[in-house]
Amino acid sequence: MRFAGYDPTTDKVSIDPLLVEGKPFAKYLGAERMHPDWRITPDGKSAYLQLLDDRRMFRVNLTGAAGQPVVATNLGDRIKGENPDSRGSISIGSDGRVYSVTRIDNKTGFGRGYLTHLVRHDPATGAMEDLGVFAVKNPGFGGDARPNHGFHTLPDGTVTPLHHLPGHDCGA
Repeated sequence: MRFAGYDPTTDKVSIDPLLVEGKPFAKYLGAERMHPDWRITPDGKSAYLQLLDDRRMFRVNLTGAAGQPVVATNLGDRIKGENPDSRGSISIGSDGRVYSVTRIDNKTGFGRGYLTHLVRHDPATGAMEDLGVFAVKNPGFGGDARPNHGFHTLPDGTVTPLHHLPGHDCGA
């Protein structure tokens, strides 16, 4: 993966390598990953990056000089669990914290199906916090007007998304 940056003062585009711990991003990941999703911070100095099928979150430094490698920092796993699925679900809240929705396999023994969690990263403390599984109070919302990938009911009666939540600005 490489990073393309545009400098409006020079009207030039540079395409530079994206590095994590000195390694090219693709090699750092150690496997073929897909669908990067990222959001730029309001000050334009950083971006937060995640992938559809990977638990990790990265912060990308956007302040480097054109023609130099762009440095990303691994912030750690957003959540523990198997077969993560996160589709267009990273958002920077008005509080500056980064929110992400990630679906994982339900290995809890409490019901079946997948579990879709809301996770929050606090840049000030570095903490990654699992805010829990989405509970749907109105599963009939929007009728057929919105994409609907179904719901399932946990043993305690909680209705939760069956597969994943496609969406943007999930936590703002």
